[in-house]
Parts: sequence; structure tokens; C-alpha cells
Amino acid sequence: MLNLYSPSSIKRFFSDIYKILGDTDKAVSEIWYEISEIKILKRLDKYELSEFLDNFEFIEKKRGNYVDYISIDKIKFVAEAIKYLEIDIKELSELLDFNGFEALIQEILLRNDYRAIKNFRFTDKSDFKSKTSQRRYEIDVIGVYQNSFLIIDAKQWRRKD
Repeated sequence: MLNLYSPSSIKRFFSDIYKILGDTDKAVSEIWYEISEIKILKRLDKYELSEFLDNFEFIEKKRGNYVDYISIDKIKFVAEAIKYLEIDIKELSELLDFNGFEALIQEILLRNDYRAIKNFRFTDKSDFKSKTSQRRYEIDVIGVYQNSFLIIDAKQWRRKD
């Protein structure tokens, strides 16, 4: 019998999902798949499946067109996969587009007890700045923890040859 909760099984589960998500559109943050597409899940009965999936915040069982599916939240998956896969955050974040990358930063801040604001927009009408044609500004992510503030301009650098 397969031990679903062994470190090797969990790692295989995350690896299978990572491979599946690698073939999806980066702009889509919630992906639906048939349970049979993930090897470790198709061996489980419905009770084992529910119990196993309850351990992971990024995945849930759904039903559509008389078929059982799993729904995977890519942002939460990447934040969780950091612990289980031997893949660095840069490579994991390549599953996401720029919007998802900002949401990932927000998710990581929230998991570390920060309050987080994404896409904070403001205008500056003060007389203390030099004149520019820019009227509106945006901060990608702001994190606040006690007396600390993080102002983050999120960029996914891709080398273009």
C-alpha cells in the first residue's frame, strides 16, 4: 500500500502538479483537471481522496458535467511548493504571468503575518516634486508588519536574446 503522507509521495504529488501546470496558460490562476490526470490521486477512493486533499490549501475537489475535477489555485500552489520541491522560487514563479507574480508576493507576505495590499494606486499633487507628465502612480505590493513597511515593485525578469 502506498503511504500517501510519506515525504516521497508528497514530493511526487507536487511534481506531478508542477508538470501539469507548466503546460497551462500563465494568465489563468485557477486550473481544473480531471482527477485521473494525477497518478497518485486516481488510485484513491472518494473518502481517501477527500481526506488527502483536505491537507492542501491550494487544491479542492469540484464537480462539473457529472465528472469529478480538482481545482488548483496556482498562486497558493507555488507558495506551498517552495517547501516540497527542489525548485527555486524563480522557476516556480514562471508558472505565473505578471499579475500572478504580484499575487504570489502578496500571498507570501500574508503567510508571514504581513498585511498586504496589491496594486495600490495614487496621485501626487504636491508642490514638492519635479514636474512630470505622469499623473498616476502604482505600487505593485505593499506589506505592513508592526512598524515595518515593504514597498515592492514586482518584476519577473526574463532574458530576451
